[in-house]
Amino acid sequence: ITMPAFVGTGASVAASTLRSGDLRQLQHTLTKAAAMEEAPKNLRPAVGEAVSDQPASTRDGCHADYTQVEQDDCVYGDPNGQKTLALYGDSHAQQWLPALDALGKKLHWKVVSWTKAACPIADVPVYNDTLGREFTECEQWRTLTAERVENLNPDKVIVSQSDAVIGDQVSDVDWADGTAQAVARLRAAGLDVEYLSDTPPLPYGAGPECVATHLDDVSACAVPVKDTEVFKNRRARLDDALHQVGIPVVDTQDLICGSEVCPMIVENMLVYRDIGHITATYSEWLSPLLEFLFRPTAQAPSDSP
Repeated sequence: ITMPAFVGTGASVAASTLRSGDLRQLQHTLTKAAAMEEAPKNLRPAVGEAVSDQPASTRDGCHADYTQVEQDDCVYGDPNGQKTLALYGDSHAQQWLPALDALGKKLHWKVVSWTKAACPIADVPVYNDTLGREFTECEQWRTLTAERVENLNPDKVIVSQSDAVIGDQVSDVDWADGTAQAVARLRAAGLDVEYLSDTPPLPYGAGPECVATHLDDVSACAVPVKDTEVFKNRRARLDDALHQVGIPVVDTQDLICGSEVCPMIVENMLVYRDIGHITATYSEWLSPLLEFLFRPTAQAPSDSP
């Protein structure tokens, strides 16, 4: 039996170079991408390889698996950099490592990445379906890693997590409060912290799965923005709770979706590797738009007394 090749029939496309901080350029590119019909023949990653287009930390032990609690130094970017940025969270934080690594090299910053599969940073108990029990390793890792981040005393801390990972185990209010508590602790240690909102979650069957069967009309796979808003209430609660403790929230939706739809292919790049994570290729391409993360944060006004 011959397997389908999943190769686009469209002409090869060159990926443009994004200008630092130019969201208008990116939004224009995303709007154009939504109308693309044939998948380009130089699609990266190829549809069949999408799932393995992951950050370097997947292969070197710096993205902890379910039972792993301890990690190495996990230094990316420029190992000799005088300044340090720390990335802390689950796989939805890890998906930004390719962008941050590229920026670290360019700006001569060390980038330390400590992430763990299916383990949110929110102070909430987690049940892991795969292990079929309470995810005690997540709480151990979280305690250990928050302490390591404080001891590292980086110039910047970037935190992110999946809004979906907890399912309906905790209420939206507890999720928001648990996150705000965890992040406020880092802030109280004198660290400059910014929170990256979760990337838009796709409906089942979207992403590479849809592209594989629509290579001659990938516009059919573009996901309306409204179909990614399943956690709208959770997000609103979370944004509010983080604002209360003075933590700036970076909305990542504009990096992935136009005003109406989220395209699955942008120029010659596959955007998602599955329904929850962006590809390492796309993450790295977006790096010019995340350069601001390497500057001191203008602290959000705190509403707390």
